[in-house]
Amino acid sequence: MKRYTADLGLLLVGLLWGLGFVFVKIGLNEGITPFYLLTIRFVIAFLLLSVIFFKKMIEIKKHE
Repeated sequence: MKRYTADLGLLLVGLLWGLGFVFVKIGLNEGITPFYLLTIRFVIAFLLLSVIFFKKMIEIKKHE
């Protein structure tokens, strides 16, 4: 079971990585600036990581 999960994870990561190039090329051809594409990527990453690590972020104290 673990091997299939690992293989599926690698396939998913490779697919997302490859699709990133396609979406960037389409976006640049449509007239979206590179700065705007970068901003979109960082906002999406921030939102996803905030959802994943929400409990850890709540536990962080100021002195840490």
